[in-house]
Amino acid sequence: MRSIRTEFSIPENSSRPAPADARFRRTLRIQGTSTVNYGVLRVEITYGVRKIVLMLQEATILLVEDDANDIFLMERAFNKARLANPLKVVRDGEQAISYLLGEGVYADRAESPLPSVILLDLKMPKLSGFEVLEWLQLQPNLRQIPVVVLTSSNEIPDIERAHSLGAKSYLVKPGQLQDLVEMMLRLHGYWLLLNEKTDKMAVVVED
Repeated sequence: MRSIRTEFSIPENSSRPAPADARFRRTLRIQGTSTVNYGVLRVEITYGVRKIVLMLQEATILLVEDDANDIFLMERAFNKARLANPLKVVRDGEQAISYLLGEGVYADRAESPLPSVILLDLKMPKLSGFEVLEWLQLQPNLRQIPVVVLTSSNEIPDIERAHSLGAKSYLVKPGQLQDLVEMMLRLHGYWLLLNEKTDKMAVVVED
């Protein structure tokens, strides 16, 4: 069993956690536990006297990364973190777009399902991560998928450009495997469990 401790902000007149933002006045601190059983993740979050139970099954993560070493480390991090979610990998921006459109070798949605989260590198051949972000903004059926930029660049212009193109988070690749494991656990608890794809999630609120 893993313990998850994280922090969210809640806008006024809202009962649902939202990403931290200076416009939001109140802060919610939650603590919960998660267990994995046969590919189904059960998460219990306690908020005061209320308990939220989330059941998440097979929410796919798409990794867009051209570096074979980084792919290997990510796969190791998923295994070490014991994440139940399928990790699909494409090697450049063109493959990412083909995957998201379900074209060519990605036409079978049972084998290549739409992801719940995209982990996107920026510096790639053919099409860069920025070009993928620009393309996503023009796709009304796809642009709601949360994109987390995961790159080696910590340049301020890159960070600002990624956010302006719709990236939900910008993370610099850590140098150690354990740091990557912890980063994936935090992302898993935030974006996958609280995203908009309710077709893959059952939520029960217990008083």
